[in-house]
Amino acid sequence: MELKGIDISEWQGKLSLSDFKKIKDGGINFVIIRCGYTTYNKSKLKYVDRYFENNYKLCKEIGLPVGAYYYSCATSVEEAKSEANFVISLLKGKKFEYPIAFDTEDNHDINNSNYFNTSQATIGKSKLTSIVKTFCDSLEKNNYYVSIYASTSWFKDKLILKDLNSYDKWIAQWSKTVNFSEKYGLWQYSSSGKVNGISGNVDMNYSYKDYPNIMKTKGLNGYTKVAENIEYKKLTINYLYNDETIAPAINKELLLNTSYSFTSPKIEGYIADKDIVSGVITKDEVINVNYTKESVDNSSDNVDTPNNTIDISNSNQNTEIVKKNIFVSAFKAIIDFIKKLFSRK
Repeated sequence: MELKGIDISEWQGKLSLSDFKKIKDGGINFVIIRCGYTTYNKSKLKYVDRYFENNYKLCKEIGLPVGAYYYSCATSVEEAKSEANFVISLLKGKKFEYPIAFDTEDNHDINNSNYFNTSQATIGKSKLTSIVKTFCDSLEKNNYYVSIYASTSWFKDKLILKDLNSYDKWIAQWSKTVNFSEKYGLWQYSSSGKVNGISGNVDMNYSYKDYPNIMKTKGLNGYTKVAENIEYKKLTINYLYNDETIAPAINKELLLNTSYSFTSPKIEGYIADKDIVSGVITKDEVINVNYTKESVDNSSDNVDTPNNTIDISNSNQNTEIVKKNIFVSAFKAIIDFIKKLFSRK
């Protein structure tokens, strides 16, 4: 992909909402705004770009994706840390769809012996590379996507490129083609562009990456990370007796292709046909656990059975019955004896 954009600072003056509308309508897809800068020489003072807040607010209002850059004059690791903390304070509470760039190009007073060591152009590759890494690492630790801005000649002559492979690059080469062997995401191809809404020249750029998607999906530059390709399936387990609910159902949203296991509740007087429901969720699924009533054992010793035996051991009433039966039996025996005696005569 190739998108056209511009980078601006207070040098373009205070732009209005109508100016940014013209910029957008003129085919500009993104704007990289200077957020601040460090002064050169020994003072090394840090300033916010005069129109940073205005430019950010109006780009957001008109719907133009934005990035930011900081013009560095750091000549020590300590100064780079200080610049990074300053930039982080400026970016706080804002969202940027394009990188936060470290602009290294300072070659002020390189011919002035009094200020020779205060210019990035004269401190050597190793030291400047450490400064760049310090700034970039500080921002990355705070969840910002960083890029290094420099001309192709500066990258080759002033920096150790192999030590900067992990960082995105925004190269400046004002020509029709690029003479640079390293990968880069942004190319500043002109410093004398003309754009509706801006009087005078403006830097022109091409973007070759889908930066807005990177920031939003990875949660960078003030954005909250968006989950990618995560799919959930619904699992429902019903506990039933004769198709009527007997226990609360389980309703769960489970991550696709994850395992599950649920123990069926114990219900007094009922037996479940599945003690455990388990499996792997691959689709929306409904599982019924059916309960039946627990059967009763009729052969229990507690159930009475007929018995013709009379237990008289502890019953006065039964004792009287037995005595009466003995008397009746004796009387019958006497009658039978008399009958036999008379029959002989």
